[in-house]
Amino acid sequence: MTDSSKIKVLVLDDEVSIRESIKQFLSDFDFDVMTAETGEDALKRVYENTFDVAIVDMRLPEMSGDMFILKAHEIKKELKYLIMTGSVDFQIHPDLVRIGITAEQILQKPLTSLFQLIKSIEAVL
Repeated sequence: MTDSSKIKVLVLDDEVSIRESIKQFLSDFDFDVMTAETGEDALKRVYENTFDVAIVDMRLPEMSGDMFILKAHEIKKELKYLIMTGSVDFQIHPDLVRIGITAEQILQKPLTSLFQLIKSIEAVL
């Protein structure tokens, strides 16, 4: 099992309640968590920090989640991703498949178990 005290997580979601709930929950389990409301804010954090995993909402203002992932991948190829979506028929964009995103990295919103989020983080690492 991964030592969660060393896992650095970026949470990108434009909904403050979701963003802060995930941050608080993961922080309670000794994850090091930063948040961003927009793709541009998140890219700035990726430039300035080292993260193990980014939890990314797909529907964001100005820059979509998949566009953020593609740009962040150019900056830090080793960064892993979990994708959150409220869409029941979400299809992974072919460009995301090319960089290694799989169906196992998709989390359906609303998240029914935040403990499952920890398992998903550990699985992607």
